[in-house]
Amino acid sequence: MASSKPLHFVTLGPAGTNHELATERYIAFHKLDARVSLIDDFFDGLRMMHAAQADHVIQVAVHTDCADVVARTHFDFGIRIIDTFISPSKDLAILTRADVAEPLSLAL
Repeated sequence: MASSKPLHFVTLGPAGTNHELATERYIAFHKLDARVSLIDDFFDGLRMMHAAQADHVIQVAVHTDCADVVARTHFDFGIRIIDTFISPSKDLAILTRADVAEPLSLAL
């Protein structure tokens, strides 16, 4: 039996993000032979899928571009969403201060 090449997943980088964590957990859960590439922009990932340079894009749903990515996945690229799942994430907190009128940064 011929061996097939590993599936190619793409998700948002840099290394250590919740996107990477969720992708690695998804691959492990399904026991897939896969590699992961980290990208700077989800729309780059969609273009990679459309050009057959990637097999799957995984996006954590709380990402600010989620609604746009879902819409463009279907309407602009003809790619279908095939799975959704709940994955534990790294601890995350957004802190605010009453004395800061226009916050300029987030801390990890």
